[in-house]
Amino acid sequence: MAFMELYIVGGLFPDPQFKGLADAAVLTISNLGFDMPIFWKNITPQEIKEFSYGPLTYGLFDKDHIPFVTMEFKSMMFDAPLNVLDPAPENLKTFFSSEANAMRLYFVSAESYKITAMRVIGLDMEFVNHLKVMMLDQLANFHDSEVVNKRIQQIWQRVSTHQMIKSAKRFKLPGAGL
Repeated sequence: MAFMELYIVGGLFPDPQFKGLADAAVLTISNLGFDMPIFWKNITPQEIKEFSYGPLTYGLFDKDHIPFVTMEFKSMMFDAPLNVLDPAPENLKTFFSSEANAMRLYFVSAESYKITAMRVIGLDMEFVNHLKVMMLDQLANFHDSEVVNKRIQQIWQRVSTHQMIKSAKRFKLPGAGL
């Protein structure tokens, strides 16, 4: 029997595998699009406001067959690599054949593991299609998740989030006003 995970602002983030992450973002794939929990330390009310309905710019950076999704808010920026092999998504075939373009963003306190804000955005289809090409490229070049994870660590040692954002193909979303 399958169950649906419940995401509630003020509640614990339901997936315990990311406990211990701080100032980091994770990108996962579902047949409905993408999920991106962001684990942040010392979240301020202003950051919650920016995250919830402020303008944001998202982008796509590719290095060594590894796609990174970048996010830039007024006072925050982060990147999330995508390892298509980790965990091996059972719904990858469904995702590739879909037109899903939703990204669910979760702003999670690194200290308490509680969700402080959530947001759903619709990604530009040019972005989604380019990311699918990058994912296929990764699958063609790697067969071991650990090798991809090591490559991600090497890239992070050489390229900062700021450099990724500057080099990324970027898309802007207006905010609801601050």
